[in-house]
Amino acid sequence: MKDELKKFLRNFLSCDENTLEEIIKLLDFRTYEKHKILVAQGAYTDRCYFVLQGLLRQYHVDEDGNEVTAQFYTQGMSALHDIKEEAFNQLETLEDTVVVVGDKASEERMYKAFSQVQSANMAIMAEQLNQIHRDFTLFKKASPEERLRMLLEDKRDLVNRVPQRMLASYLGMTPESFSRIKKRMQ
Repeated sequence: MKDELKKFLRNFLSCDENTLEEIIKLLDFRTYEKHKILVAQGAYTDRCYFVLQGLLRQYHVDEDGNEVTAQFYTQGMSALHDIKEEAFNQLETLEDTVVVVGDKASEERMYKAFSQVQSANMAIMAEQLNQIHRDFTLFKKASPEERLRMLLEDKRDLVNRVPQRMLASYLGMTPESFSRIKKRMQ
C-alpha cells in the first residue's frame, strides 16, 4: 500500500527516495471497518481523508429522511470538509477502508518540514477539483440514461461495490428508474 502511495506522490513531488520516506513516516494511516461514519452530518471537523484502499460515500439525509449521495471516493481520492461550519454531508466507509488522515495542525507541521509538500498538495487538490467540476458539469447536462452510461464508462467498479439505491441517488434518480434504465441499456 505504501508503494502505491509513493507512486502517487511521485506524480506531484520532486524529491529523492529518502525524503519521500520521511514524508510518508509523518502521515497518519488509519483503517476503518465497513459502515463507519467518519464525519457526521451537522458535526464540525478539521479532518480530511485520502483513500488508499476501500470506498467512502459522502451523503446527507434530507428533510424526508432520504439519503442523498453526493460523491464516492475511491483509491487516490481525497475527501475534504470545510472546517468553518457544520458538515452538510456525512462521510461513511462502504468497505473496510485504509486512509491517510490529515488535519490543519499536521498539515502545517508537514509544510514546515517539507516545503515542497504544500505545492504538491495544491496540485493534488486542483486536479481533483477539476475532475469534480467536470463530472458535475457533465451531470447537469446529461439525461438520466446518459448519467448511467457515464458512470458505467468512468466508474464501472462502483456498480459492483455500491448498492443500487445509493448509485440511483448519486445519479439523481429513483432506484426503480435506475433499474429500468439499466435493463433498457443491456
